[in-house]
Amino acid sequence: MKKNGTPGCDPERLSAYADGEIARAERRAQEAHLRSCAACRALLAEFKSLGAQIRRMPSAKAPKGLKESLRRLAGTKASRPAGRRGRRSGR
Repeated sequence: MKKNGTPGCDPERLSAYADGEIARAERRAQEAHLRSCAACRALLAEFKSLGAQIRRMPSAKAPKGLKESLRRLAGTKASRPAGRRGRRSGR
């Protein structure tokens, strides 16, 4: 975003706009910028195309037993007393 609060050519802001992640006022400002900026309109089209390609990708299934392994690992780490890792007594 430009220093005066209006969106300029900001790829991160444009990506958030494409994903519907910005507030209404910011969205309106971004739309006003898009009306006058061919480069940002082209980049927005690329972001939308990429998003559509990602949504068409098949979902991967996690390997069998992964959920249980992660729960065991999380339980093991959570049971260690905080602040005592790697310290020797008496030091």
